[in-house]
Amino acid sequence: MPGAIGSVVLKDRDKPNKTVEIQVHHLARPGELSAEARPHNTPPAQTYVVWLEPKGTNRPENIGVLTPDSNLDAQITAMTTQSQFTIFVTAEPTDTQLSPTGQRLLEASVD
Repeated sequence: MPGAIGSVVLKDRDKPNKTVEIQVHHLARPGELSAEARPHNTPPAQTYVVWLEPKGTNRPENIGVLTPDSNLDAQITAMTTQSQFTIFVTAEPTDTQLSPTGQRLLEASVD
């Protein structure tokens, strides 16, 4: 996603339940994304879903949504038991997606 930058912070790494904080700046509104950001013949994107995929699996889980504010910044805090994972953002038609359908727009690995 051109212009968007983000950061991921994992807190409480030594505890069973860890806090993941994601911040993104310059995030376009989901409805303004080009058709290339979503699969062919899918509804227009309405939201950004954040996915956490534990290392060594191919099973991402929806951990919440990023909603850009008036400055096009967004943040989310979530909990996980994972220490190593990939976190990524897709543009989706609903915030209740069970699996990603959109292209990975932002992605980071936490090891």
